[in-house]
Amino acid sequence: MRMLQNICLLPNLHLLIEGGLLDQTVEVYELSKEAGSLSEPIHVIQTEARGLSAIDHTADKIYMGFQGAMNDVRGMIHVYDKEYQFLSKIYVAEESCSFSDLTLVRENNFLVTNHMTNDGLNLISTIDLEGETVESIEPPFG
Repeated sequence: MRMLQNICLLPNLHLLIEGGLLDQTVEVYELSKEAGSLSEPIHVIQTEARGLSAIDHTADKIYMGFQGAMNDVRGMIHVYDKEYQFLSKIYVAEESCSFSDLTLVRENNFLVTNHMTNDGLNLISTIDLEGETVESIEPPFG
């Protein structure tokens, strides 16, 4: 049995589940009313990243927050299209971090994240999706 870090149900009834820390994959399952359990995934996304901890989506894109990768410790967001094809990668932190929230705002032009570094520092980041620029601040309330 594996531990589920984060799962997301998309409007098309596709369930996204991290395949495993060492696998560096996200598995896509199709849910149906008839099925009592999950069968084989309908798609496996090769992410080359680990520690999926937050997901959000628009009508045409999926945003996944990862702690890092085996060869890169920086916290990152991967962007995929609705066919689960990789589009881009946005680095959010210079070290590994765990996302507790990833939310699209302002007509889906910005992502706001809340993430914690390995040192326990809690940060809020705003990502301009057009320019893929990141601005991070410490929350004013501690």
